[in-house]
Formats: sequence, structure tokens, C-alpha cells
Amino acid sequence: MRKKSTMGRMASIFLFTFFLLSVFFITWRSKHVDSNDSFASIEPQIPTIFVHGYKGTMRSFQHMLHRFEYDYRWGTKSMVIRVDRMGIVHISGTIPQNLKNPFIQIVFEENRTSIEETANSLKKAMRLLKENYSVDELYIVAHSMGGLVSTKYIEDTNNLKDYPIVRKMVVIGSPFQGIEQESYHKLNTGKAIIDLKPDSHALLEILNNRDQFSKKTKVLNIAGINPEYKDSDGVVSIQSALSARNIVPLENYHEIIVKDKLATHSGLHEHPKVDKYIGEFLWGYN
Repeated sequence: MRKKSTMGRMASIFLFTFFLLSVFFITWRSKHVDSNDSFASIEPQIPTIFVHGYKGTMRSFQHMLHRFEYDYRWGTKSMVIRVDRMGIVHISGTIPQNLKNPFIQIVFEENRTSIEETANSLKKAMRLLKENYSVDELYIVAHSMGGLVSTKYIEDTNNLKDYPIVRKMVVIGSPFQGIEQESYHKLNTGKAIIDLKPDSHALLEILNNRDQFSKKTKVLNIAGINPEYKDSDGVVSIQSALSARNIVPLENYHEIIVKDKLATHSGLHEHPKVDKYIGEFLWGYN
């Protein structure tokens, strides 16, 4: 009887010890994951497409892509998409299977046209990525008007199966309430200039369609304040840039303001702090 009683006590002690160790492991793992997951889960096979703004060219994201690939080794530029002035999509390169963080650069040759027409060109390219390269989801990094174009793409294609889902988007210096500077509008031309005026039809349409913005898309909005200008990056006011918060669902929205002499409108996508914020948000690097 004593032997059975002793064995029973030992079994109880073993089970209790196992239970404590299990609780400790689960608690430690939960804290460990949370501390390294400040924005969202990281999925290294998802491509990232870089969308330039008004008057953008191949050079617009050239330096950023070079830094991301060669300086930080965050991923690989594997594809270039060019949409010519006739709206025809030309693709060079591919997306190799299991390539870590593929980068795609898109260039619109008609780079002064309206937000709607540019968004339609983006939709053409995205549909080809879905049909021909099995891209079901992706990330976007967009500068200036590129952020407006990308936002319209998300609204226009929400719940449409023929287009990739945007899981994460970074917008940099995007004028969601337009550009107020009269001098900017006098110096520049094209349909886009009409759309970039405050309270334009194009901007109001994006705002009014905010219910169509996908709840599956997490957004990081990066805005700049340069001390040489009053509450702006020299082109886009902080109020205009941060108006993305009126479109993106609050639970999926993050914003960061960069304040220094490097935070000019064209300088934001060359800023080391902006690189860091993008790397952390999209791929978990810090």
C-alpha cells in the first residue's frame, strides 16, 4: 500500500511540474512574439510593388531599391513593369518561386495624367500579375500621387477576384487633401494637376469611396515636416498628408511624421529614417 501511495505522489508531482513548465513556455512565447511583431505578421514570399508619383520615372525609386537590395539585403528587385503611353503593359523579369521579398518597380510613361487613368494602368498591371504570375497578394510602397493612385486601386478592386489583394501599403508624402501651393499648379501641367487641387473631384471621390477601402490592408503613412517650410515637406502640407486617416480603417492605420532638414518632398524616399520605418513595417527589420 505504501509503495502504491508513493508512486501516486510521484505521478502527481510530475504532472504538476509538467503543467508549470507548459504555462511558463506558453507565456514566454506569447511575450516573445508580441515584442517582435510591432505591426503585423511577416510573410517573406509576398512581392512589393513600388509606385511613383506625378512626373515620376524609372529613377524615382532607383536609389531606394538599390539600398533595400544591396545595402540592407531586404529583398531582390526581380521585375520591372512599364506602362507605355498607349496603355500597353510591358513586363521584364519574373518572380522566381521562393524568392525572398521580391521587388517590382512599375513605371508609367504617361506620368502627368489623371489619378483615374493612372489607377486604371495600375489595375492592368496588377491583373497581369495575378493571371500570369500567380500573385494573389502583395505590398505597395508609394510616393506622393502614387499613394492616391494606389488607394484608388484598393477601393476599385475591393472583393474583385481578378486582382491581387494589398496586404500592406506604405504611402510617403501623399497629398490626400491636395496641394495648396498656387506656384506648384502654375509651374506644372497635365490632367494630374487638376486632380491635385484641394477639393478636386478625384480627391473627393477617393474620400467618398472610403467604405470600399479593404479592411485587409494595413497602412503606414509617412509624412514630412521640413523646418524651412511651415508644417509641410515643401510641397505637401502635414494636414493634407495625414488625411489618409479619414480613409483607412483606424485599426489598420499607422502614421509617422519625420521632422528634419532632409524631410523634403523629394527627399523623403531617400531618407534613412523612412527606410527604417518601411523595413520594420513590411518585413520586420529594425
